[in-house]
Amino acid sequence: MRHTFIGMGVCTLLSGCLPLRPNPYQSTYNALAAMEGTGATVADVSAVFAHPPDKCEDISERPKVGLGCGRQSVSGPRSAPIVGFLPAGFPAQKAGIAKGDRVLFINGTKIQDCEQLVSTLQLGLDAGRPIEVITTTGTYILTPEARSGQQCYWHVSGGQVSKFQGSTGWGYDPWLGGGGGGAAGGSSYERYMEMSCRFLPTLYFCSGTSQY
Repeated sequence: MRHTFIGMGVCTLLSGCLPLRPNPYQSTYNALAAMEGTGATVADVSAVFAHPPDKCEDISERPKVGLGCGRQSVSGPRSAPIVGFLPAGFPAQKAGIAKGDRVLFINGTKIQDCEQLVSTLQLGLDAGRPIEVITTTGTYILTPEARSGQQCYWHVSGGQVSKFQGSTGWGYDPWLGGGGGGAAGGSSYERYMEMSCRFLPTLYFCSGTSQY
């Protein structure tokens, strides 16, 4: 089922939806990113979209300690291994590691950057086998946990937009099939946002795509 997100545009029963400008995807994505690791539930994420998920499916995850650089820190290949992703209830958070700590060593291996931190934690963890993590604030023994949970999906529609050709070039008509100051180009597309969120059992991570 596809839902229209009223908060992303101006919608009425008679006229439909105006184009969604500015693109709401990034602000929604940022809001969900801020909820990651805070104990947010499916209902909390549903409140962002004003409707329940289109579907959810059961998943089983590989062992995790709940430790990462976070979204901003991985913008470059040589970003410092500063803790920015620390979901509540996972071994790293329960052991006392805090956001802003710098990871120095994992099991004796010096961690140079975020890329190495991520690859080490993705490939070197077995459920129940402790690892040693040394940060700028101390030494921590973390026992990875394999968890089960849900993957839930939302599809938000922003309506159809038609393409037209005007005196200054190509543009997009806010009302499908007419107006816009130029001749209709005969093509259209759907504005949409799709989001997938993982709950283990609370919100762990969201990713998505959009077309606006």
